[in-house]
Amino acid sequence: MQDISESVSDQKKKTNITNAIDYIERFADEYDSLAKNHMLHCIIPTQQTGTALDATDMKKLYSDKFSKGALKEKYYDKLMALAKNGKCPICGIGQVSNLDHYLAKSIYPVYAITPTNLTPICRDCNFQKLDKAIEGYVYSPFHPYYDDIDDMIWLVAKIIKQAEGNLVVEYFVNPDISQTNSELYNKMNEHCKLYKLFKLYSIQASTEIADKIMAWQSFATREGNEKLKNLFKDYLLTPAGGQKNTWYTALFRALVDNIAIIL
Repeated sequence: MQDISESVSDQKKKTNITNAIDYIERFADEYDSLAKNHMLHCIIPTQQTGTALDATDMKKLYSDKFSKGALKEKYYDKLMALAKNGKCPICGIGQVSNLDHYLAKSIYPVYAITPTNLTPICRDCNFQKLDKAIEGYVYSPFHPYYDDIDDMIWLVAKIIKQAEGNLVVEYFVNPDISQTNSELYNKMNEHCKLYKLFKLYSIQASTEIADKIMAWQSFATREGNEKLKNLFKDYLLTPAGGQKNTWYTALFRALVDNIAIIL
């Protein structure tokens, strides 16, 4: 906020921004505390900012100062760079193209320039999310900065052979999770539905099989089915397979468990 104030030449606007610094920073601290406890859904949507800066002012500070201009390199670009290898932290497939307001600035304007509310995202995921209030824990999407759910295998795949012989891959949340934590299970499903991840992953995996199946079948003919299974296990040891819950790792776990379906 101080940097933004210093970049403004109009004295009245500068004064309003300076006077709002402590208040906006308190909101940012509250955001951090709630996010760490997975309670961002408890924040009530409001157009009130509690300062001389109204909702329009807050949104303009983001668009005119934060996402472009003198402060873009210092803040916006650094936040964009948090995406590993430039990949969207939501889907893991698309290239990040902009920052997303986890709490939409049109609905929660007081957080329009809160850095922890700004996450890199690809165009498609950003389009799917749209702007809407969060109506409870189950409907709050996972936050890239605060929610680490990769300590468990929650994304699983099933390979299905259709009547005409085509192979399709279906993705779903591991149903075992519903037995121990039904809220988390429902939240995972809602997150995937929001960003249409199951459909996206199915397309990626079905294409992967179509592109590689002849080579896999040839390998199995030469080397045997067990060696092909071991090859798939080796894929899970590569950097691409090192993450537990990507379309890629879920696909190859399914292939290891059901190798006969591609032979």
